[in-house]
Amino acid sequence: DSYHGPVSAYYNNSGDYTPPPIEQRTELRSAYPNPFNPSLTIPYTLAEATDVTFNIYNQRGQIVNTFMLRNQAAGNHTLGWDGKDAQGQNCGNGVYYIRMLANDQIYQSRAALIK
Repeated sequence: DSYHGPVSAYYNNSGDYTPPPIEQRTELRSAYPNPFNPSLTIPYTLAEATDVTFNIYNQRGQIVNTFMLRNQAAGNHTLGWDGKDAQGQNCGNGVYYIRMLANDQIYQSRAALIK
């Protein structure tokens, strides 16, 4: 067994204890399914409300699609990508790089499209 902490316990007889909220942090989580065909789910979490931009790049570093999401609330979110470029054409097999920009910070991930 392994534990990831810190771990704490609080006990009182009055029953009026409210556990502290789980602290959210902004992050781009692993996209799934990976590899994908034809659609990909991109999960992300925001620590605070903000605008979010996603750029999808091909292996040559070219942007194939961009998603601009305005006024996203804090919390957990998902973005769906249908494996198409900005002109609606199907993208080819290969590795695609996902870059999320939120609050002037860049987060990166990748996924493989296999037909």
